[in-house]
Amino acid sequence: MVLLGYRPLFALFILLGLLSSLFLAIAYAVDYAIPPSPEFLPDNSYTWTLFKGDSGSTMHSSSDIPRIPRVLYSVNVSSNLGGRLATPLVGDGLVVIADSRRVCGYSDVDGSLIWTADILDTYGASITALGMDDKVYIATSGRIDVHGEDIPALLIALDKWSGASVWVRELTGMKSSVTSNLVIYEGRIVFGTIWADSSVYCYDRDGNLIWVKGLTGLGNIRGIAVGNGMVFVTGENDYWVYALDIDTGDIIWSYEHGAIPGTPLYWEGRLYFIDSRGYLLCLDSNGAVLWSRDVGGGSDVNTNSFLTIDDDGHIYIVKTLGEDNGILKLDNNGNEIGFFKISRGEVTDIPVMTKRLLLLPVSGPDYVKIYFLWNGLNEIHSIVYKPEETFRPSISVANASIYIIIPYDRSRQMLMKLVDDEPPIIKDISDVKEVLADEAVDINATIYDGRSGIYKAILFYQVNNSEPKYIAMDIVRRYIIEPIGGYGFSEEQYIATIPGQPPGSNVTYWILAVDNVGNYLYSDVYSYIVVKPKMPLPPQQPSEQPSPVEEPQPPSIWMIIIPVLAVLAVAISIYFIRIKR
Repeated sequence: MVLLGYRPLFALFILLGLLSSLFLAIAYAVDYAIPPSPEFLPDNSYTWTLFKGDSGSTMHSSSDIPRIPRVLYSVNVSSNLGGRLATPLVGDGLVVIADSRRVCGYSDVDGSLIWTADILDTYGASITALGMDDKVYIATSGRIDVHGEDIPALLIALDKWSGASVWVRELTGMKSSVTSNLVIYEGRIVFGTIWADSSVYCYDRDGNLIWVKGLTGLGNIRGIAVGNGMVFVTGENDYWVYALDIDTGDIIWSYEHGAIPGTPLYWEGRLYFIDSRGYLLCLDSNGAVLWSRDVGGGSDVNTNSFLTIDDDGHIYIVKTLGEDNGILKLDNNGNEIGFFKISRGEVTDIPVMTKRLLLLPVSGPDYVKIYFLWNGLNEIHSIVYKPEETFRPSISVANASIYIIIPYDRSRQMLMKLVDDEPPIIKDISDVKEVLADEAVDINATIYDGRSGIYKAILFYQVNNSEPKYIAMDIVRRYIIEPIGGYGFSEEQYIATIPGQPPGSNVTYWILAVDNVGNYLYSDVYSYIVVKPKMPLPPQQPSEQPSPVEEPQPPSIWMIIIPVLAVLAVAISIYFIRIKR
């Protein structure tokens, strides 16, 4: 009976011992593979500037993207919107694509279809423009049906997650159709219409009409840009550029040009557009011409200017007029920086600029192609397909991923998502075992990422189980100009220095590498001990040999586990001895 009182105690003691051994083993072998804090990750949040009539295309994204991506998935879709490929809209785990009659929502994860909204069957109107924030907004064309009934143009808001209708608004003008791109800006939805109406409309997210401004004589309103509290408007059959107050629709200024201006691009207080003669115009925010240059620039049938701009204000124009076609790069004063020539026979479309890569879609005689141009001038990759039809691809960029609509035939296209989901590579890390007291230690490693380049390398170190500290690692070899693809796109040596520590310290260290699209990798954990400097030995007689000095050894995991196991063995032995009695 007395022994029964000991059993729970012995059982608890044994359990605690086993758990302690397990915990120590895990703690010793931990690889610190926990997600890094946001301060170590690149900011690939994106800002779209909607730019293209018909499909709401993007011309700029502040997201970084892989230099050499892989295809995550490819799914069949329909995205023929008025004779050209619609551009996918991406956000919050959703990819939205439209053709002339329906809108579809796909999963960003695997491309599976989530919902479909048939606009033509439901409302009798064709889709001409779309946009997305917390809802999906659809603009349509008006028409006269077979019975002579006037079908008005509509602005429709759909639930983002189900495709269900939230609200529908008829445009006020008779026989109007939406002909421009649809821009969403600070809770405002802005777009323009055609001929008989020829007006700019501004709604809020709840479908309330804030203002409508008729611009008689402008013809088909094709281009809308927004910035600095103004809506900038250009038309297809007129020479005027208008700046409207975004709160009231009142005309702030107007500029009459000598040729038809293309869709404008607003950037940092300046307005850019390519006209019908191939000239690039730069206006200030008051409508005054800062400079004009003949660049041979192109635009499409909807007067969309084939130009884009990067975070540093460099301008990239698709040159379509002249003997050599390609990408012309200018500074913000119109001075030429460089030129990338495309292959003869290739026809270009609207380029998309990311942080450092320009994506240029083209079509050839029997293929479609996307150039990956570092800083807009150096080709580092390309994707080529040979579909049945050679519509030029349509591209969006969001959250470090690339979304492409590739033609297959006139009724079927493919949505492709291109990513880099591979971590960086870390090798040849300095394996230090012992250092002297107060001696700083250089830690070197070879780090690279052949798909996206290295964004950041961090050395973590820990002294005697204290709170870990970290040091940004520097690249050993620097270049006058950043290498093509960025640092770490090929193998680079990185270095950081751990400060000196007092004798008796045990220092563990490991490395975190993060690539430019947010993939990361932690290295194995290394450790060294800090010892006192060796005292000089006294003079020895020639016949005497110095006694060997024992080198301190780093602590072993068995030095921790074996004592614990010994205690357990003793406890178990005592327990069984008591039972036998």
